[in-house]
Amino acid sequence: IIWEILLSLAEEYNLPGLTPRTRAFTAQTPEALARFTGQYHIPEVGDGNLVVKDEGLTYSGDFFPGGSVYLLPETDSLFFNKETGTYYEFLWEEGEVTGLKFVNLQAKKIE
Repeated sequence: IIWEILLSLAEEYNLPGLTPRTRAFTAQTPEALARFTGQYHIPEVGDGNLVVKDEGLTYSGDFFPGGSVYLLPETDSLFFNKETGTYYEFLWEEGEVTGLKFVNLQAKKIE
């Protein structure tokens, strides 16, 4: 919330150097999005599932009890939560998705 307050002050007083973070949606085909689907495990937290939904992915599981997050692609391996702006970066090894990093957590793809 502090960032939102700073942005509001910068806009109101026309202060340079403070601009909102912008995210750029880059459309992917359903087949391209399917590469990321599956079950992921976060140590000390639990499991989560990624499924294709509309033009992005829905991540739900133990980390988001009672809910889920909707992710939109920005690049081939970087997605963002439209509501919070949080980045979710997919990890690759030999052309296959092996995991997912977000905030200070790292999930391993297990299925």
